[in-house]
Amino acid sequence: TERRQAENALRESEATFGAIFRGAWDGLFLIDAKSGRILDCNPRAIELFEAPSKSALAGRKGNRLLRQPLDVPRIEDAAREVEA
Repeated sequence: TERRQAENALRESEATFGAIFRGAWDGLFLIDAKSGRILDCNPRAIELFEAPSKSALAGRKGNRLLRQPLDVPRIEDAAREVEA
């Protein structure tokens, strides 16, 4: 039926998304649009941010997630890179 086809398509789509999300070379985060909090992340994000586990990142504010704190010289360096 039409409903079964839609359910199968949804399962396939979710499986594809999951494979891409888990296997991506970049660190990926799913962030709640209202709260800004991290809902999920892929294994590469855990590795890049040197977190002990996914739960160490989950629930944190995404805009405050920095491996190293930003200071004025780093901000200026980033601005120069963007302008170049």
